Formats: sequence, C-alpha cells, structure tokens
Amino acid sequence: MYVLYFLAKKNLKKKKGDVAVLLILTSLATLLLYTSISALTQTSQVIEAAFEKAHTAHLFFMTNAGHQEEIKEILTRQPETVEYECSPCIYARDTSYRKDLKEDKIDFSFVIGNGEEERTIGCLGEQAKEMAYEDILMPYYMKSSVSIGDHFYLTLEEKEFEFVVAGYTEDPLFATPLNMSSYSVYISQDYWEKILKECPDLEKNMYQQHKVRLRDGASSADFDEKVSPILAKEIPELSNTVNVGMNGETMISGVAMMSNISMGVILIFSMLLLAVAWMIVWFDVRNFMERNLKNIGIQKASGFTLRQLSMVSIFESSLISVSGIVIGLMLGAASARLIGQIQGVMLGLSWNQGFSFVAAISSGAFVFLNVAAATAGAFRSYRKLTVLDALRGGIYSHNFRKNHLSLEKSRLPLPLALACKYVLGEKKKNLSVFLIVVLLSFATCTGFGMYQNFALDTDYLKRMVGIETGNVLLSGEEMTKTGAELETWEEVEQILYYNSASVHISNGEKEHTLNCDIWKEPKLLENEMLLRGRLPEYENEIVLSAGAARQLGVELGDAVYVEGASERLLYLVSGIDQKINNLGIKSMMNEKGARRLNSMSQDEELYTMLYLFTREGVTYQQMEEKLQKEYPKLSVSDSEKMTKEALAGVSACMFGICMIFVLITFFVVILVEVLLVSTKILREQKNYGISKALGYTAGQLMCQTVLMHMPAVTAGTFIGILMGNLLASPLVVFFLTGVGIEEYEMALHPIWICLTAVGIPLAAAVSCSLASIRIRKMEPVKLLSTE
Repeated sequence: MYVLYFLAKKNLKKKKGDVAVLLILTSLATLLLYTSISALTQTSQVIEAAFEKAHTAHLFFMTNAGHQEEIKEILTRQPETVEYECSPCIYARDTSYRKDLKEDKIDFSFVIGNGEEERTIGCLGEQAKEMAYEDILMPYYMKSSVSIGDHFYLTLEEKEFEFVVAGYTEDPLFATPLNMSSYSVYISQDYWEKILKECPDLEKNMYQQHKVRLRDGASSADFDEKVSPILAKEIPELSNTVNVGMNGETMISGVAMMSNISMGVILIFSMLLLAVAWMIVWFDVRNFMERNLKNIGIQKASGFTLRQLSMVSIFESSLISVSGIVIGLMLGAASARLIGQIQGVMLGLSWNQGFSFVAAISSGAFVFLNVAAATAGAFRSYRKLTVLDALRGGIYSHNFRKNHLSLEKSRLPLPLALACKYVLGEKKKNLSVFLIVVLLSFATCTGFGMYQNFALDTDYLKRMVGIETGNVLLSGEEMTKTGAELETWEEVEQILYYNSASVHISNGEKEHTLNCDIWKEPKLLENEMLLRGRLPEYENEIVLSAGAARQLGVELGDAVYVEGASERLLYLVSGIDQKINNLGIKSMMNEKGARRLNSMSQDEELYTMLYLFTREGVTYQQMEEKLQKEYPKLSVSDSEKMTKEALAGVSACMFGICMIFVLITFFVVILVEVLLVSTKILREQKNYGISKALGYTAGQLMCQTVLMHMPAVTAGTFIGILMGNLLASPLVVFFLTGVGIEEYEMALHPIWICLTAVGIPLAAAVSCSLASIRIRKMEPVKLLSTE
C-alpha cells in the first residue's frame, strides 16, 4: 500500500495543473450537488414544520356570503373534523401599498386579520401578544423587501394608513403570492377598529375564515373534494360571491413548486459539471501516461502489473476527489445561510434545517465513484501496452497517417495551417474539449432562457400558469351590467367576464372535485394554452386541464358527469389545456355551460370580476380615476403590477441561478483552456525551442497555440447553443410534469445567443493567450540542451 501511495504522491507533483483543475471541478460539483439534494430533501420538512408550528388549517374556506352557522354545521358534522374555528378578516382586493412615501404605490390584494384575536388554528405565536398600536405582521415572503422597524403604508378606500413592521408570519397557506395571490397581514385590534370606523365601505369586504383541522391520517385534498359540492348544493348563495377555498395538501405542493424547479435545474447543472470532470480525468490519465510511457515501461519491467499501475492512478484521483468533496461540503456548510435565504424567498417560509448528512453522503459518494470510474475507464485503453511499446515512448512524436494538410501546398497562413494539423492530429483531445464546451454552453443557454422566461419576460409564464391580467381588474356586484356599460367607453378595447366555481366531475369510478373557471367568451382569452381540441362553444362542453384529464382517465371527446350547485349533468370534453395553479387540476366552461349546470336564468348575476384591456395610450391611472368616479363601489386594481409583484421573488431567484450558471461556465472554460495550453507547452518545449531556432517569433507561436484550441471551442459552443434551443424546453417540462405541464417552449432572445456564442470562445481565447505568455521567455539553446 505504501508503494502505491509513494508512486501516487510523486505523480501528483508532476501534474499540479491537472490536480488544481480537477480539485476545483469536484469541489464545485460537490457544492452544487449537496445544495440541490439537501434543498430537495429538506423542503418538505420545512413546510411541515411551519404547518405544525402555526397549527395551520387542513381546510380553509373564506367567504362574505354569510351563512356562518350553516357552514359551521356542514364542516363540523364530517367525521374527519377534529377542530373548527371561524375568524373575521378584511379581504381587500383593491388595495395598494408602498414601503416609502417617495415610492409609487403598488396594487395588490391583502387579507387583513386582527392579530390580537385568540386563535387555536393558524396561530401567530408570541409576537402577536406584544403588538403595539401601529404594529403590523407581514408574510415572511416580504422579508427581503421590508425589515423589522420599517414603515409600511397601506391604502384602503383612498385613505393611507401607516404601520410599523413588527415581525413576520409563516403560514403555508399564504406563503407565496404564486400560491395565493394575496398578502396575509395582521394588525392590532385598536388599529383594526380604527380602519373599520374610518372606512365604512369596507364592510362589504368583511369575510369569515372557516378553518378546519382533520384527524391524523385524513387527506385534506379528499376532504376538500367531499365538502365542496356539499357547500355548493346546500348553500347556493355561495356561487354569487368571491370565495377562497384551499386545502393543505394542494397548497404545500404549490409552495414547494418553484423551489423544486430551481433546485432540480441546479442538480442537472451539477451533473453536467461531473460530466466535465469525468472528461478531465479521462484526459488527465491519458495525457499523463503518454508523457510517462518510458517510466511506465521501466515500472512494468521492474515487476509492476498493469492492475497495480491502474490502482496508482485510481489512488491519485481518489486523493484529489476526496479533497474536493471535503472542500465542497465545507463550502456547502458555509453557504447554508445564503442558500436558506434564497429558499426562504421562494418558499415564503424561514429555512430551519441544518447540515444534511444524507445529502453530504450521497453527493460525496456520487462524486467519488464518478471520478474513480472515469480513472479506471481511461486506464483500460492501455491494458494491451507491452514493456517494449512503453520504452519506445518517443515514437508518438510522429504521425504516420495520411497528411491531410500539407504545409508545402497549403495556402493558409503558416500558424493557421499548423493549428489545423494539430486539430486533425489530436482528434480525441479535441473531441474532449468539444464535448466539455457543448455541455457548458447548453447549461448557459438554459440559464439565460430560464431567466428570460421566468424573470424578464413573463408573458409565456403567464400563459403556462393560465393567468389573465388585462390592464385593469374590477370586482364587485352587478358585473354584467357594469361590463355592458364599459364596453361603450372609448378607452376600453376588450372585456373578459370571469367567475370561478367548485364542480364535481366523475368518469365511471373515477371522480374529482376541482375549481372551474367560467368565462363569458373563452375565445377572447390571451393566456390560454390549449393542448388539444377547442375551447367550449356550446352549453354542454367543458375543457379539462391535462392534470385533471389524467386523474379522471379521460381524453378529448369523452363524456363526463359534472355536478355543480344543482343537478348532475353530462358534458363533452371539447379540449385539453394546461395550467400550473391548483397543481394543474382545473376546468373551464363558458357562460352557457355554467348557467345550464346551476339552473340559472339570464337575469341572474353570474360574474364577479372583469378584466379590462385598454386601448393603446390609455394609462392605468387615467382608467382608475374615471372608474372610481363612475363606479365608487367597485374594487379597481392594477392587475399587471399585481402579477409583477407576485413574480418578484421568482425573478430574483432565477437571476441568481442564471448568474451561477454563467460564472461557473466561464470559470470552467478558462480552467480547461489554461490546463490544455500549459500541458502542451510543457510537453512540447523542445518543439517550441526548434521553432524559435528556425525563426518563428514568440507572437507567431502564441497565435498558433491559440488557434489550435479555438475550432473545438467554437464548434462546441454553437452545438451547445443548438442543443439549448432544442432540449431546454423538454427539460422544463420534465420538472413541471407533476403539475400538469405537457408543453413548454422556451423563448431565447438573440442577445443571449450572441452573448453565449461570443463569450465562451472569447473567454477561451483570452485564457489561452494568457497561458501561452510563457512562450516569450523560452530560450532555444536552453530548451534544446535539456534532456
């Protein structure tokens, strides 16, 4: 064993550059692998811990339709119910806020609760017992934008109220605005009474939160499916109001969605880094053996077997990989707080997990086995090497194959011609560089694409989620009459009439209760992503999301039974679309279908919201002023700003992930090129000495060295970009398939393609140039006189 250690130690001293590159790559791969695995495995624990700490409701139902006693009776008579509680709140959908008086107001929806009220479900902890008059408890999601002690200004009914941020709440049901597009805040009882006194019109926004805790083992999703049709049938008035209903299982999955996507992408990127490390190990072993064939021949002649020499190489790479794993895990532990903050933004919950030994062991073992396997595989190519072949190591300085590029006949500049001969003569080495750059440029394009589609330009994301924004969102009573009047306004180009309801759909023995979007004219939807079929046109048609169709076992053209507030009727599945909200389990009807299902006449009000699309040049401020003057009782919101605010945390995290991809890509490209150039200069010192003696200048030799590596780098970059355009979309679909996404087309702006196409080759050229500077200091006499 000592002999193997002695030989490995001597060999490592001879290839310090290779050791440094492999050490850095294994450290980075381990860091990213540990981070992604720990986040993926611990996210559910964070959510479950927050769920139990707050004693969160398994079923949450919020309505202003009254019937409190009837709702309580329905929910408490179910055998699964263990605890029930009802709390009042203000559900202000036309609210705006700002964090500084100098800032513009941001429209967003707020659920305002009395923080000093006694609660047994959805507890706020000790911070609620010590609330001062102006204190406000904010959702943890906003911790990155507002700090404790900051002033917070909330506008209700055109009156601005000032608060002081006293703490944060962690409610998994309201964790992120992607899950529930409202911020849940709590204020003191005295301030609560002040708001209700100064804003009497808020009485219409007074809601009751019905909260239920279930017995152990009961499924909240199944309970939701069970009681939703009962509520709709026994209390038909609920269909005429804006209600909010959610269950714990669905909301927990929604909280973890963006975190799992981002960590999954980082996991894939860490795999790409390992693939690069695998190639570096392969190249390192092959290169080292080629340079030391005479020594290997002497060792074999001395009695060493090829197996023993192979074990020496594996021992070398093991020492490097173990060191890299230790460094990577130390970096992972050191960056745990930063990663926790990033996860907290995406989850809307504080990260309370420590060092993950499961992630450390699995990531370390994977990296170690990957490097050891690469070393063993590279050494296998020399299993037929004889002592005589090894002692004739110098024979590799000449290639007896066909001369594809004769220097005598070539019209190319001499440095370029020599560079081309190197490319043709070192095919395997250039193939390794080519594959490394392909993987890295693919990862870079994917990072840029995610940043563009999830952060900069959210139009496609809104289509994928199925969010209709418009320019102005109106809500209130008599929406049909109001919409008819607004259609005559010259500022209004188009109006979407909307409501939602809970429906029970069955197909044979399979049944499911899900949310149904009701649109007056579905064909006018801008962000509807229809996969197959068409939107509903007749009264007996329904569109199901891909997730809902999969759970019910139906396809396009099948018939399903739908039960709403009244009878159970047969509907035809006219189309299959895709959504992310509600975990991709949704449906859609037109006005005729909804009235048929609920036995509603044309005179009965169906809609609760209007999405207004204004003509070009008309600003939201102009519309808001006019609408509030003409319809003072309606809630007016800037839906575009609300959507932007909801996606702000996702945008910031996607920008961070994109920067990680780009920085690591350029870092690895520079490392690889420096390694290759340094190795080449060290290996061919005599050749450089001969070239200088023949009259070549240092500048020509440096140019030749750079040109030798650029074809593989340039070709790999463009192939990687092509792969990014072809494979990035299926990669996103792979991570989102669990929430009903079947199709996704990632748009990649030409500026990102150009940045990748220019940036990677430029980084390679600069690093090659810097690494080849040592050619200037080479003296032919000294180089030719050394043995």
